[in-house]
Amino acid sequence: MNKGLIYIVTGAKKYIDECIFSAKSFKSQCPDIPVTLFTDNNSIQESCFDNVNLISDSIHPWKIKVKYLLNSPYKYTLFMDSDTQVVQPIYELFSYLDDHDLAVAPGPSVDRSSQPPTLLNYIGKGNYNTGVLLYKRSKRTNQFLSKWLEMIMIEDDDRLLGNWSDQTFFNKLIKSNYHIKCNVKIQTFSNKLYNVRPVMIEDLKKNGELSKAKIFHVHNLKNKQYRIQEIIG
Repeated sequence: MNKGLIYIVTGAKKYIDECIFSAKSFKSQCPDIPVTLFTDNNSIQESCFDNVNLISDSIHPWKIKVKYLLNSPYKYTLFMDSDTQVVQPIYELFSYLDDHDLAVAPGPSVDRSSQPPTLLNYIGKGNYNTGVLLYKRSKRTNQFLSKWLEMIMIEDDDRLLGNWSDQTFFNKLIKSNYHIKCNVKIQTFSNKLYNVRPVMIEDLKKNGELSKAKIFHVHNLKNKQYRIQEIIG
């Protein structure tokens, strides 16, 4: 298949529920793009998934994520975390892969010294967020993904907490220029459009840019009180 969306979701029902919410939002905007779910839940029958692939790995969910990125059935793959919502069509995202092997948005720079955290800059230096990720199937991309998997697999699960996650190792690979060694061409896309994090929302709204956003990446989106339509007002 040429292009499609994948989710990789295991564990508690709340993650499955938010994934279903995300997939339904995607299908409402891009109904003709297939969606594949990798999961350990054998009771899913929702029509928002074109394919459900059962997996049974007893490893950390972030390790599972990187492992099954390598199993995408699509030539052009969009991966999204389960805590996402698509509010406008995003067909154009796949065009980033016409001339590049991988595309990702920067994560914002955030001051977490107080609560709630405050936004310092929309672009955090050396900080890519892998919650929305595009990649093209090829030997060089597989080499990059395989190295990412190798790095996270040897990490102690107890260290995979908080901000120490799969994207920590992704960013280490980028910082070390491993993508250059693999000849993987990487493009960045706007997090204001395609990976809006919670700390960004108020600033985007204040600047009149929130209505342009297409993918929100926020926990508890499926719960009515957190629906993006209500946040936008």
